[in-house]
Amino acid sequence: VSDITCVKYSKSGNYIVTGDELGRVNIWDSLGEFQDISFELEEEITGCDFSQSDAKLAVVTSTGNLFTFSLSGSQLQSLNLGDSHDVKWSINSDRIFVLVSDSSPELIVIDGSTFNQISSVRLMHKSLDFAVIEDQGTIVDLFVATDSNHIASYGTPSLPEGFGSMGSDLDGDNIPDILDDDDD
Repeated sequence: VSDITCVKYSKSGNYIVTGDELGRVNIWDSLGEFQDISFELEEEITGCDFSQSDAKLAVVTSTGNLFTFSLSGSQLQSLNLGDSHDVKWSINSDRIFVLVSDSSPELIVIDGSTFNQISSVRLMHKSLDFAVIEDQGTIVDLFVATDSNHIASYGTPSLPEGFGSMGSDLDGDNIPDILDDDDD
């Protein structure tokens, strides 16, 4: 009876989660059969995702509340983060990525068991959606859909070989002249 605002397949492909404008979260099997697992959060769902082993479910609401649930139907933890738009569970670790898009937009990395904040990436624009390329729960590349109709790319810059090494550096690029191919 309300608009679906979130749909995700589990990592194994065995389950589907849906969330709606009224705050209802339902679990379905891969054939679309309701699994008698439902949560009523009474606020619009903006993001949902399954953990790596399909043991837990993370849900974020329009007011910024982050919830985790077990697939047996019990609530595990909750945390208020501000105006949140999306949530994704790490592919290969117990970390949750939450896109916060209020007056200080950022991507927050949270430990999925303790809800301690591990790190965050401050963003330049209000953001609506994101994709993460990660390595063992660490962000390697971050792509963000902004409210200005652009895709922003955040990543770890690579430093040239020899950067910061000792030696004379006439062009001031922090690479000694004996290693610098483009020495001016």
